[in-house]
Amino acid sequence: MAGSIQQFITTAKARPPKLIRDYLSPTNSHLLSLLLADVLPPSCYPYPLSSASPNPTNSTGPSPHLAGSSSLPPLPQSPPWGKPLPLGHHLVYFPLQARPTELAWDGADNDHAPGSPKEKPDYSVSLTPSSSLLFGFSALTYNAHRIHIDPEYARSEGHRAMLFHGPFSVVVLLTVLNSQLAPGESVDAYDYRNFRPLYVDEKLTVCVRRIEGGPGRGCGWGISVRGTVTTSFREAVEAKL
Repeated sequence: MAGSIQQFITTAKARPPKLIRDYLSPTNSHLLSLLLADVLPPSCYPYPLSSASPNPTNSTGPSPHLAGSSSLPPLPQSPPWGKPLPLGHHLVYFPLQARPTELAWDGADNDHAPGSPKEKPDYSVSLTPSSSLLFGFSALTYNAHRIHIDPEYARSEGHRAMLFHGPFSVVVLLTVLNSQLAPGESVDAYDYRNFRPLYVDEKLTVCVRRIEGGPGRGCGWGISVRGTVTTSFREAVEAKL
């Protein structure tokens, strides 16, 4: 097993870089924030969110978006212009751009392969990913892999349910971690590894801990995914026209 993993790493490093162009707008980032809004606490939101519906849950009346409605809902608050992209949100940009015939037989990207004692966390958040959450992220990232959207296919691959996306776990880790950064602290680099699968409709917990003796370092860990980030403090720069 170790030899095959090392062989894959060597082969992957020898590949030329894949350049993907995309049109960048706040829309994808905003849709991702709305996708996470029902499963993460407000303290983790990268910016305040407001719903476009007057009663987004358990609404029994007609949709305010229908033509002829007497009152349209207010526009949801969008990401502030000129601000850095929230941590992890880059994963809903630069989607796979390939013909269906260029994908693996099960819809996966051919260029992608999946690849310590516990300590008390400084902060943790629990959530249960739903099938609609997985579908939303698949749509946002143009990910047609059936293992995230087709329960029968997931079971045929030896899994008990549909898989929570590996990149989505990074988004959740970084979003929770970002809420725990000190004022003026920013992430310089991060790395992570997926060890075991996460499944739809099964509770998962994100834990964050600042590593002692390593200023500016923190980690989110668990049985399934472990990541480490390196942070630093920068002086704020004010620009005026």
